Parts: sequence; structure tokens; C-alpha cells
Amino acid sequence: MENALYYTFSTIAQALAAAIALLGAFTLYRLQLLQAAMLEAATILRTHTSANRAAIDAAYIVADYNRVFELVRAADAKTQLTEIRAGLEKFSRLLGEKRSVLRTFQVGLVASVLVILGSVIVLSFAPLIVRSGLAALFLAAGCVSLGVCLGLYGRLLLGHVA
Repeated sequence: MENALYYTFSTIAQALAAAIALLGAFTLYRLQLLQAAMLEAATILRTHTSANRAAIDAAYIVADYNRVFELVRAADAKTQLTEIRAGLEKFSRLLGEKRSVLRTFQVGLVASVLVILGSVIVLSFAPLIVRSGLAALFLAAGCVSLGVCLGLYGRLLLGHVA
């Protein structure tokens, strides 16, 4: 049973460490796509707004698209101009998606780090765990923890498909 603990928890720790790297790359890629879409929305807003042109241009030049959005929303919130309404709606959805991607990644990252840490701790106490008769319980907890992390990864990967 001691070998089962060693193999299971070392595999869990290694798999999650590799998954963190892959999820980080996926998250960066997804954020780049969202940034490009925000640029597109900000360009539409910038060219059709009645907001202060200098402030809009300054925010746009430094890629502060959130500021562009806020300035346009403050100046043109009640406009009936299709481009402004569509740009504001698109930007709002993109901002929500960006927050969701970041939050889901953060939760998955924290869960993974905790499970990796727990796995290393279990590995260091494997002989003691076997002698206590709780090895099966620890193995089950490790498998459930891995499953939770994989579920969080699935949510990140599939929950934000455009």
C-alpha cells in the first residue's frame, strides 16, 4: 500500500504541475484574443463617440481600453447610434469574459497548488499513513482532489469557448 501512495501522489503532483503550465499558456492566449477584440470595440467607440476626443485618444494610445469604455459610456450612455450601442455592449461582454477567465484560472491555480502541496506532504508521511491504516482514505482523497482540479480545468477550457 505504501507503493500505491508513492505512485499515486507523485503522479498527481507531476500531472498538476504540467497542467498549470498548459493552463497558463491557454489563459495568456485567451487573454490576447480578448485584448484584440477589446481593441476592435474601442476603435469603433473612439470613431463614433461624442466624448472628449483628447481623453479618448490618450486612453486609446496607451491601450487603456477600459478607460475608453468608461469615457464613452459616460458621454454616450443614452445615444441611439447603433455603433456606440453595439460597441458598448460588445466591450461589456468582453470585459465580463476577461474577468471570468482570470477568476477561473486563479481558482484552478490555487486548487492545483494546494493539491500539489498536499501530495508532497502525503509522500513525506507515506510510511506513517500506511501504519495508521488510513492509506485507502488518503488515496481516495487524492483521486477526488485530482478530479476537482481536472473539473476546474475543464471549466476554464470549455467554459469560455466563443
